[in-house]
Amino acid sequence: MNQKYIFNGFNILIYAQNYILTIASSTDENLVKEDNREQLYKLYEYALELEPKPEREEMTFSQQQMVNKARSFVTMKMKRRQNMRSQKQETKNMLKLKKMMGD
Repeated sequence: MNQKYIFNGFNILIYAQNYILTIASSTDENLVKEDNREQLYKLYEYALELEPKPEREEMTFSQQQMVNKARSFVTMKMKRRQNMRSQKQETKNMLKLKKMMGD
C-alpha cells in the first residue's frame, strides 16, 4: 500500500467518481462495511484535492459574451478597413486607366 505507482494518462478524479464514490455511497452491506464508509469518503475528498487546478478559471457567461462581442468588433473593423483599401485601390486603378487613355 505504501508503494508509489505511476500511471501515465490516469485521471484520478474519474476513477474516484466511478469507483470510490459509488462504493462509498452504495447501500449494499456486502460491498462496504459501515466502519470503512467514512474512510472511503475521505479518500474521495483526497482525490478531489489531487486533481490539478486549471491554468485559468473558466469564464462566466457574461464574460464570454464580452469576449465574443470584442472579437466581432475586431473582425468588423478589419472588414471595414479591407473594404476601404479595396475601394481606394479601385479608384487608383481607374485614375491610372484614365491617364493611360489620355496619353
